Amino acid sequence: MTISPATLERLRSAIWPTIEQRYELPRGILNAIAEWETRGTWRNDQIGPTGARGIFRLRLSKCVWIAAACALTRLIL
Repeated sequence: MTISPATLERLRSAIWPTIEQRYELPRGILNAIAEWETRGTWRNDQIGPTGARGIFRLRLSKCVWIAAACALTRLIL
């Protein structure tokens, strides 16, 4: 399934910039990663050879690690 133009615009204009600012990431990095990982198709239903999924092509094990790191960060701060 390809992400709709309206959803993509919302991600680009509101959601990703907020995340980038919150975590002090370079402006536009999330869009660049997603575009690279989907090869510009913006399909979020494809699964890579290592089991990576979604527009950022993350593996489930990496998602669990990221969630744990974020939870730990919130406890520390």
